[in-house]
Amino acid sequence: MTLQQFVNEIPADELKQFEKCKRLCKAGDVIITEGEPNNNTLYLLRAGTIGIYRDVCGMQEKITEAPAVAFLGEMELMESEGYRSATCSVVSEFAMIYVFKNPDLKSIIKNPVWGEILITRLCQDLHLVADHIVKKEVANAQMLKEIEAARQQSALLLSALDSLHKKVACEINMGCE
Repeated sequence: MTLQQFVNEIPADELKQFEKCKRLCKAGDVIITEGEPNNNTLYLLRAGTIGIYRDVCGMQEKITEAPAVAFLGEMELMESEGYRSATCSVVSEFAMIYVFKNPDLKSIIKNPVWGEILITRLCQDLHLVADHIVKKEVANAQMLKEIEAARQQSALLLSALDSLHKKVACEINMGCE
C-alpha cells in the first residue's frame, strides 16, 4: 500500500478537522516509551497497527497489538502524575495518530463512537491487569506449596541426620545403651 492509498482511507473532512493534532508515522516509530513521565497526552490510532511492549528483565516483550481505531495512553489520563506503563510503536507500514494534549475527557466520552472505544479500551486494560494479578496469585500459591513441601522434606532430613549423628556418636563412644 502506498502512503497516498493509506491516507486516502481516512475521510478528508476528518483529516482537515484534526489537522493540528494528526501525526503520520512509519514502521518502527515509537509513540510512547515505557517509564517516561506522564505528560497528559492521549493518542488515537486512526489507521495502522501499534505494538504494545513491556520491559521484562531488560528485554522488550510484546504484550499485544492494537489495530485502528484505538486509544493509546489512556491509563495515564486517570492519574495526573506517574509514568507510562508500556512502549507503543508502529508495527504496520504506516500509522495515522491523533495526538491530544490535555484532552477533554468529557467531550471524548460524549462522542458515541470514541466514548465507546475509550471505555472499551479501559475495560480491556482492567481485564489485563486482573488477569495478571490472578496469574501472580496462582504462581504465589504454587510457590507456597513448594516451600511447604521443601520445609517438610528439610525437617525429615534434619531428623534423619540427627538420628544418624546420635548413632555415630554412640558407636564412637561405645557408650550406647
